[in-house]
Amino acid sequence: MGQLQPGGFGAAGKLQERESWVSGASTSARGLEWMNQRRSFGTVAWTGENERYDCQNKAKSSLSFGTGDVSALQRADGRYVPRPYLTSITTKNQGNGDISDIAMWDISFEWVVYSRADFNTYSTAFMIPGNIINVSFGWNNQFGSVKIDRAAIYNFGWTYNLDGSFTCNASALAKTAVAGGFIVGPGRGLVKSTQTTEDGETSTSYSIIRKLQKQVDEAVGVRRVDGEVIIKGGLTTGTARSVGNFGVVKIEKEAGFFASNFTDANEMLISFVTVGEIAQFFNNNILNGLASIDVSTATFKDSFLFKSADPVKIILPGRGADYTGFGSTNNNFTGLLGNANTVRDIFVSTNLLMDIEKELLDRKKEGEEASFTVHQFMGQLFKEIETETGGIINCFLQSDPQQTEEIKRYFVVNRHNDIKQADAAYTFTTLKPTSILKGLSMSSNLDAEMSAIAFTGGGGKFPSNAISNVFKCKPKKSDSNDTEEKVDTKEALINKIKEMGDAYNSENVSDFRSVLRKHFMTSEFPKGLAIPYSINLSVTIDGVDGIQFFNTFTIDNLPAGFGDVFFAVGEIEHSVSDGNWDTTIVGYMMIRT
Repeated sequence: MGQLQPGGFGAAGKLQERESWVSGASTSARGLEWMNQRRSFGTVAWTGENERYDCQNKAKSSLSFGTGDVSALQRADGRYVPRPYLTSITTKNQGNGDISDIAMWDISFEWVVYSRADFNTYSTAFMIPGNIINVSFGWNNQFGSVKIDRAAIYNFGWTYNLDGSFTCNASALAKTAVAGGFIVGPGRGLVKSTQTTEDGETSTSYSIIRKLQKQVDEAVGVRRVDGEVIIKGGLTTGTARSVGNFGVVKIEKEAGFFASNFTDANEMLISFVTVGEIAQFFNNNILNGLASIDVSTATFKDSFLFKSADPVKIILPGRGADYTGFGSTNNNFTGLLGNANTVRDIFVSTNLLMDIEKELLDRKKEGEEASFTVHQFMGQLFKEIETETGGIINCFLQSDPQQTEEIKRYFVVNRHNDIKQADAAYTFTTLKPTSILKGLSMSSNLDAEMSAIAFTGGGGKFPSNAISNVFKCKPKKSDSNDTEEKVDTKEALINKIKEMGDAYNSENVSDFRSVLRKHFMTSEFPKGLAIPYSINLSVTIDGVDGIQFFNTFTIDNLPAGFGDVFFAVGEIEHSVSDGNWDTTIVGYMMIRT
């Protein structure tokens, strides 16, 4: 297992067998047993371990489904009462429409106890945050089961009932979500520093990026003396130099812009580090061998027109770093070595990294500890890269919950280049005797921006032909009497690149972003990709194991207005109670480019 791609349907064979049983085509005793005598089982067990605390009572405990019948009675508190038993288990991932979060498994379960002794025993097992539990459930007689090991308790509650019983509940987060829980804070990467002003006032700040800044400065020979930035050996204006994954850039700019990081009125000297090195920095300093961020497979489309709109923040590798060639002779940063069209070799300024860190730390509420998670930092970094590249690079962290490796790997994926097309590997039938559906629904959740794109097309989150691919509609032909001047996006983009090549001007950055995004979305969006669109299809069936994230499916009765689309599994929920097990999958609509 590793980076997920759409394809296959892990439970197809089992579901086809069920269709045969339902239709009567198969009358095997085993099939009839499943249809008429099936009953679910479920167990939640405490391993005796806690990831946070050293608890005095380490006795292992487990709960299973039960009925509280006479055979289960026990003597307690001077009366006969049922033994403790589970009443429900629910497991679901936290995708919520975003494929970047599919690895976040959340587990909730409920149980009942009837004695004080049992209440104490099972509250010790399932009501201490950090307790590690194993969960399993499925059908009796080997008709399928699901097992989730090493989940950590994080929430709990209980209610006292008038019959003397206690109804209890707890929630746990599966350890597949480990990287999202890695916190950068005081004593966990953030280094405290104190500054004293000329007036004698002191202020305290925290940072982990200063450590990375120091590594960059040492590697490329940058010194900071009395607010001035000096580079060993000098550097020609409008060029760059790199040492491994570290670099330094001297940008030709227009006078009057940016008072910081300058050597004179028309130059800026800025240090840079690659995305791959940033990921490795967190791997070494925060994830500490328990998880890793892998940037090796993320790519973006090749085009000589693709540049960063703001080279003070982001510089693309290869010819993406060259702003000359369209009549200007300045600002060629190809001295930043790296492989073209690879996300790991994108250079990011340490100034931007400092700004991201400060923004994340400033979000904390009053009285809260200064901290942020690795996911939050990388997510904010990817947003900045997306903004400055006009959506050409739209990355997220993705992890596969079925990974079996001891070290959890999180892959960086570019939505706009790395997710390939696929066909629906399984089709659910409706309105037929063979249908095994228990529930079916579809919903769209377009935000205001997407709604605007649906009418105007281009320049937003989707390529201009996205609506045509989703719905069986063609864009209206432009009115022949329409006198609105059509903009040649290629020519407009070349002009922006020339302007940036002549000299950096911060006032031109916003227009550069807009033109770059419009050109990419309308003219150069990659073909052969699958992009998640904000329409979800929810399917509920009798419990089944084997469905994997990004498995592809459809139904035989899609609304007539839809075009050539398919659905990729992005959310899975299992619900077990009263001897029954239901599985609900939510498929994210994928549109083809």
